[in-house]
Amino acid sequence: MLKKSENPTLLEKGRQGESVAAVYLQRHGYTIKERNYRISKYEVDILAEKDNTLVFCEVKMRSNIKNGSPEYNVGADKLHKLTRAAMLYLNYFPYAGAVRLDVLAVNPYKDGFEVKHYKDVLY
Repeated sequence: MLKKSENPTLLEKGRQGESVAAVYLQRHGYTIKERNYRISKYEVDILAEKDNTLVFCEVKMRSNIKNGSPEYNVGADKLHKLTRAAMLYLNYFPYAGAVRLDVLAVNPYKDGFEVKHYKDVLY
């Protein structure tokens, strides 16, 4: 569990959520390869690797659980964009291992954050 910072702006909240997710992934044995990776008109929040699997991660955060769970804001359009970004990335940087698309939902929880990790979101 990570501690919250005081009154972040909207952009800072997004970056904070991505930082929380990156720490979560590292604590669970992932290597962070890229953050906020832009390819063409697409962006991947976190590109990570674990056990010969390249993982393209979308991170969503809510500052308040009263606004609903952040994972419900990852719709078909966002998943299509993440898939397209992954395909373009792999065209430039072929990868011999498995590839996966994940969603990490970051929720405020007491004095820190709770992370929900949804693996293989397209299957």
